[in-house]
Amino acid sequence: MSGLTRGELEVLYPGALHKRSQNWYHWQFPGGESYAGAAERAASALHAAKASDFERPVMLPTR
Repeated sequence: MSGLTRGELEVLYPGALHKRSQNWYHWQFPGGESYAGAAERAASALHAAKASDFERPVMLPTR
């Protein structure tokens, strides 16, 4: 959906912008991930890294 105008989005995904405005945190891009899903996935990775027995510092790159 990146790079598309609102008009293009409405043609390709009718009603998606309205649905997003109603619940943006849990709304999922078509074929993508919601903010809630990303937060859950990141928290899981951080908990797994914290629970590991690393002997050296760990770097967790993000984008």
